[in-house]
Amino acid sequence: MSIKLVCVPVIELAWARSGNKGDSDSIGSASRGEKFLPYLYEALNFSLIRKTFKHFKGGNIFKYFLPRINRIDIVLKDILGVVETLSLQNDPQGKGYAQLLLSKHVK
Repeated sequence: MSIKLVCVPVIELAWARSGNKGDSDSIGSASRGEKFLPYLYEALNFSLIRKTFKHFKGGNIFKYFLPRINRIDIVLKDILGVVETLSLQNDPQGKGYAQLLLSKHVK
């Protein structure tokens, strides 16, 4: 028996919210079902996260697995390059970062 993999948008597997504290942003992603959580953790890998946010200044990425509450938290440190009130980047408060990640397709 072969398994056919399909490409789906992350929003089919999870919901997410994002926000910022200073120059760091966090994205809290919750699995739509306990069975999706391990897959979601692997699918939201550092490569996908870097690619999604490549238009920003950069910084470090941290990812936390929180299985008891079906969540994955992603922290983007120093993403804007400066404190948000001094940044010329669009959406300096990071409210739309979750939507960027949810729109990505994973296999």
